[in-house]
Amino acid sequence: MNGVTVSEELLIRVSRFIRAQNALYMAYEATFPRPTTTRVVHVCLTGGRADAKIAELFVEDKKIGASGTNWVMHVFGRDSMAECTQLAQKIVAEFSVNVHVSLEDEATVWL
Repeated sequence: MNGVTVSEELLIRVSRFIRAQNALYMAYEATFPRPTTTRVVHVCLTGGRADAKIAELFVEDKKIGASGTNWVMHVFGRDSMAECTQLAQKIVAEFSVNVHVSLEDEATVWL
């Protein structure tokens, strides 16, 4: 049987899903191959005078325990914790994974 199949890389699908959740979300993916592979989606809020990085969603990073169906979300800014936890719940439902949400910094990261 001959044919063509088309697929999207996981990080692209995750980024698109995150952007669809809120018009102010900007999500972009990155892969760092060395020394160990890290695959991450950065979640930012846009609008107003400045943009803010509110979270990083790690799909793969052995140092922090992200792999397979166990993902890790680092949140920047205590005031973003509830919003990011709700986003993580939507990601769990959409992608059938576990997401550990961790507050990494009290302050938001301004870009």
